[in-house]
Amino acid sequence: DAEQVLHRRMEVVHVHRVLHHVEAQVVGGSVGHAAADAAAGHHHAVAVGEMVAAEDAALGGAALAERSAPELAPEAAEFTGYQWQSWDMLGGLGWVDLGGRPDFLDVIGVNYYLTGQWEHRRGGHLAFDDPRRRPFREMLGEVATRYPGHPILITETGCWGDLRVPWLKMIAEEVRAAVESGIPIAGVCFYPLVDMTEWHERHWMHFGFWDMEERDGLLCRTPFLPIHEALATERARTAIANENPQFPPNIGQYRKKA
Repeated sequence: DAEQVLHRRMEVVHVHRVLHHVEAQVVGGSVGHAAADAAAGHHHAVAVGEMVAAEDAALGGAALAERSAPELAPEAAEFTGYQWQSWDMLGGLGWVDLGGRPDFLDVIGVNYYLTGQWEHRRGGHLAFDDPRRRPFREMLGEVATRYPGHPILITETGCWGDLRVPWLKMIAEEVRAAVESGIPIAGVCFYPLVDMTEWHERHWMHFGFWDMEERDGLLCRTPFLPIHEALATERARTAIANENPQFPPNIGQYRKKA
């Protein structure tokens, strides 16, 4: 039926986009997280949020045209438009002949990592304290504006090494600000909880709430206490925010009625 046809075409689109990004990594030098963050943005300090969608999951990111290469700005801006294609197809906002319709979309999943903002075609990523980084709340607002009535779930986010705690605090602050502004955030999932190896070099990244350490030939989980303490602090702050009548308490109020 139409839904099965749309689903299969979406799978083809997703595979095409993954392959397209692999090509972009080789040709353009864009480096992202995992299979990754295809993204684009505007020149100088204005970045455009990128949510690469497969069904209702996403990878958040933004790329900048380097200050010394303003000629890349149009290309980066065009690339930015790709971020919405999968969701638009599902929701019937684009390529309507595929049979998409609004009720095919439910919760919008957004993944966001440090590597998700970079200079277009220059490789690497913007440092955590780079002033050109676009605030996460703005990216979330852009998703909410384009797909009103759909709760947004941060399905993956986290950082590694000494940036784990600053990243968690930043995410918590940005999400609270987003909710207070009326953006329907359903929740946040930090990933990974237990350490993981780097995708290519295969070393342990100290990326999570528990580090993996080798002891007597065995891998052991060791809690990274600073991030556990930071999580407790931010959960308490969010609980206080929830007591504020201006802080939307019921995510169900945003969900469209079937």
